[in-house]
Amino acid sequence: FPNILSGLKEISIFNGVNYAIPFRAFNFLMLYYNKDLVTEVPVDFNELLIYCEQISQYDDGTYGFLLNVKEPDWIIPLVGGYQDWIYDYPTGAISLKSEAMKKTLEFLDKIYSQENILPYDVEYEEINNAFKAGNVHMIINGNWAVDEYRDAGINFGVARIPIVLGGYKNPTPMLDGTGFMININCYGEEFIASKELISYLMSDEIQANWTDGTLTLPVIKGIEQLKQIKDASIWQAAAQQAEICRGKPPDEFLRVIRDAIRINLENVIEGNITIEEAVTKMQEDAINLKSGGVSVEELLKEVPES
Repeated sequence: FPNILSGLKEISIFNGVNYAIPFRAFNFLMLYYNKDLVTEVPVDFNELLIYCEQISQYDDGTYGFLLNVKEPDWIIPLVGGYQDWIYDYPTGAISLKSEAMKKTLEFLDKIYSQENILPYDVEYEEINNAFKAGNVHMIINGNWAVDEYRDAGINFGVARIPIVLGGYKNPTPMLDGTGFMININCYGEEFIASKELISYLMSDEIQANWTDGTLTLPVIKGIEQLKQIKDASIWQAAAQQAEICRGKPPDEFLRVIRDAIRINLENVIEGNITIEEAVTKMQEDAINLKSGGVSVEELLKEVPES
């Protein structure tokens, strides 16, 4: 099938062989904005931060933007925006010690520590509830929140996460999905029937109907433009984000990557470790966690040398 989302293609291949046909795309982050409050969506984080400085009123709990920085899945897309990634799919290698990760930490240190543009100690539910209450103009959240915000009566739109500060590329959130695999022992009429079923399920009509019935996106680019899809503007904008997403790494790798990022970012913000030290330690921590050489609890007990 042509024009499959690249983020799903890269996690459907192992040792150069395509083992799955992607069917639906989901679980990816994008920018949500309140249309009653935001007249022009920021193109990049420079515009977004200027907007925050103009709008945010910490005393009464009004914010132009809030980021769920406590969860690494909201940080990881920035690495893609700085033109690198956390994981190499063909080799299974973890890649946290990079210039892109350094720039990501510099950006977060700037907005949370050096200039205090955004509050650091806010978590998902608080941010989510503040957006629904109209106290936050823009947030980053997953495609899973579309129905929640619609049911809350919010006049919202979605867009790609703005281009990274000092860069030229939009962040690349992780993307998950479902797909089809045919048993290697499937032959003859069974194989033909399997192919016909998959072709039917991948047709424009079925893909469009699944978009209406679920909070998932077609994996074939362009189907979101079909007129029969309700809330087409939402899904068209979501599809623009999905097109640049990266495939979600295997869980056993992603778990240790998340832990390594979370622990070391916390130490950067608290001033316990330099950014250069943090990117090196992230890589070491992730590899040691993956091998079982250290536990998360042991890493949390470490006292970094400033």
